[in-house]
Amino acid sequence: DGDLPVVGMQVHQRQTIAEIPQLMSMKADIYVLEADAGGVLEGTLAEIVVEAHPDVTFEGHVRRMAALARRKSRFSPVQYFEIEIELQRTDPERMKPGQRVRATLMIEDLDDVLTIPREAVFNREDGTKIAYRQSGRGFEPVEIILGPAALGRVVVESGLEEGDRVALQDPTRSAQPVEADETNEPTGLQAPGGR
Repeated sequence: DGDLPVVGMQVHQRQTIAEIPQLMSMKADIYVLEADAGGVLEGTLAEIVVEAHPDVTFEGHVRRMAALARRKSRFSPVQYFEIEIELQRTDPERMKPGQRVRATLMIEDLDDVLTIPREAVFNREDGTKIAYRQSGRGFEPVEIILGPAALGRVVVESGLEEGDRVALQDPTRSAQPVEADETNEPTGLQAPGGR
């Protein structure tokens, strides 16, 4: 019934009384959104940060990835891939079983690229991608070609330039004033580092 064993309690054959974790060979189980799991393969490099000790980063790689995405909760339609990270080293002083971690997976390592938020990308009926760039007359649609995507951001290979300001909402459909993305100032360059 979930009660912990106590002295004098009757136990049954093969009943688990206690578990002792092997702290020198721990792993990290992480969940990646189905939309962000493209490109994740066995062997993909990873960086793990234990939330209780955010100043220390542990390196590892993907050891196993679930074949199918699943919901973490039956009350939410969002699906995740469960991924097991094998750590290069563990630190029993900082790591305890069940602690929360943050993981960064190294899909691609890109230098000197231009990125914009995903919500600044819009689809035309013909399938082309556009962004609304701020100009003297408001916002004008600009056709863009996209590259790799990171969490919340996407690489723009052509169509925009360093320092451009883009709308986060479609100005042709919104009745409210549209604000430009302040994160692109002053340069607009943000390297996702393949993360």
